[in-house]
Amino acid sequence: MMPEWLARARHALWDDASFLTNYHLRARLPRVVCAVEAAHVPLALRAPARALEVRGEHGDAYTLATSFSEPRLGLFFERRLLGRHPVERATRAADADVEAYEVPAYQRTAWARRGFFVLPLWVRQVIDLRPGTDPFRRSRHVRHRIKTIRRRGYDYELTRDRAALGEFYERMYAPTMTARHGAEAYLRSRRYIEHGLAHGQLLFVRRSGRRVAGVLNVFSALDRRQVTTWAGGLLDGDLGLLRQDADSACIYFSVRWAHEQVGCRRISLSVARPFLDDGLLSYRKHWGAHLEPESAWAGNVVALRFNRWAPAIRAALAANPFVVSSGSGLAGVAWLSDSERERSHELDSPGLSSLTLVTERDRAPRATQSSQSLLELVPGREVEQLRALARALGAATHGRSVA
Repeated sequence: MMPEWLARARHALWDDASFLTNYHLRARLPRVVCAVEAAHVPLALRAPARALEVRGEHGDAYTLATSFSEPRLGLFFERRLLGRHPVERATRAADADVEAYEVPAYQRTAWARRGFFVLPLWVRQVIDLRPGTDPFRRSRHVRHRIKTIRRRGYDYELTRDRAALGEFYERMYAPTMTARHGAEAYLRSRRYIEHGLAHGQLLFVRRSGRRVAGVLNVFSALDRRQVTTWAGGLLDGDLGLLRQDADSACIYFSVRWAHEQVGCRRISLSVARPFLDDGLLSYRKHWGAHLEPESAWAGNVVALRFNRWAPAIRAALAANPFVVSSGSGLAGVAWLSDSERERSHELDSPGLSSLTLVTERDRAPRATQSSQSLLELVPGREVEQLRALARALGAATHGRSVA
């Protein structure tokens, strides 16, 4: 058994190396770093580590084959694709109805050619900050939030004190991540967060002088006019503070600080999972944020393919409108019926080069914006059409629409 002091030393070394890679090297040598990270993954299709079977509401069963290097990531995607239905372990993964694999990002074009939709692990939401302009004036929703923040008496303070960082980590960041995501929570170590503080500022939101929320904003390694919210949290993980607009205050004061005091050109509101119905993604959109890939050369992506069409698989697609990494940036794919026509407005997001609405023939909603297109599935050709769409998105170039 490894001595405790040696285990601590190994974890500290790992945190230091992770920060060096993510903050310094990835920004300067993205292609080299990410290619090295993914070099251990064979080019050929890997045998899936898990094969699961689920029975849908209509009694039809389908199998999902997955392979993920990070177990929590695999669990997240499995729950998204399988829903709340009872799940059983399948005896074999060959000929699975749905496939989801974590693969190197530099292979994304090859996977798209095989009919796989290529999803980024994360998407980033960015607010552009122009000198001499008000970043909030465009949105009635945001103006209402700002009035509420002021009415509740929120203010903020900035600090780079290590003791304050301890309070932020132990009483805000860690408990909030656990409260929101449970076993799927991905927590950075305190040592890693301390490295970030050396290149940024800790912002606390206060009410009546008491710190109720906080966010760590870190400057870009290459341009101090760009800043990213690395981590945030609510006091003691109290999600009730969401209803009191404490998280809105974190965004509002961070944008004000970056725009008015630092003169930043843009602020990135951290990352979200690549699903258009994600709560954080939808909420931040109202603040004027547009979507961007987490990194143009992120280490890995998720390859998703549908090999059979059935009511249960249709329901899984309807429940998971997703973001695709395409040749033109990011694109959206969503299942919508005629009764859900208005939902296309909710799913469309700034930063998407296109949004493809998938439906069955004779049940097609009307595309409401120029960036939206329709794919009407023909009975018996559904799988063929979905694979063709995946190939088209993977090969799309900037300015080219995908039908």
